Amino acid sequence: MIDFQKPLDGDLFIMEKGVANYSQRELVLVVSFVSTKNIRAQNLKVFNLVTLDRYPHTGWFGTLLCEDKAKVLESIKMIGIQHLMWRNVSQLSDGEFQRAMIARTLAQDTPIIILDELTAFLDLPNKYEVLLLLRRLAREQAKTVISSTYDLGIAVRLVGKIWLMADEGLQQGASEDLALQGYYDKFLENTLLSFYHTNGGVDLGI
Repeated sequence: MIDFQKPLDGDLFIMEKGVANYSQRELVLVVSFVSTKNIRAQNLKVFNLVTLDRYPHTGWFGTLLCEDKAKVLESIKMIGIQHLMWRNVSQLSDGEFQRAMIARTLAQDTPIIILDELTAFLDLPNKYEVLLLLRRLAREQAKTVISSTYDLGIAVRLVGKIWLMADEGLQQGASEDLALQGYYDKFLENTLLSFYHTNGGVDLGI
């Protein structure tokens, strides 16, 4: 979450309100987070894992209402893990667990979603499926989706805006603008890789 790392400098505002002025309960209703840390709880079913992030929406007694359970089921279906719903979390593969954590975040239903290395542990078809789902949510539900990634080839094809951490400092802009300005070429120079301007792919140099 945003409050994991204390600010080194400056101020961060969400919806014109400083993060420091948000209570923890207010913040979890606005921002959700998926980590790459693979923390497995014993004797916890996937359905119950996903329900955990609905509790900020409940009242003082923390009771899940019908609409909360419906949102949990909707999130599980959106991410395509219905068949895992009653499996123990400790029995999941890394990729399955990553999808369950993304479903949990969707159930939290926040306007801002932050993901740490979203495509970690996912095979190629699942990478594209999850990224396309999140892009659709961003477009259709006006959600802001922010993810760190090392997968330049996928990022340049699917995201709306890129922050590229290069030797020259942080560069930001639409993917095609960064390509036209040569930042991807600079990013890959002194490596065996090169950037394909025609299709946004990365040439392995072999």
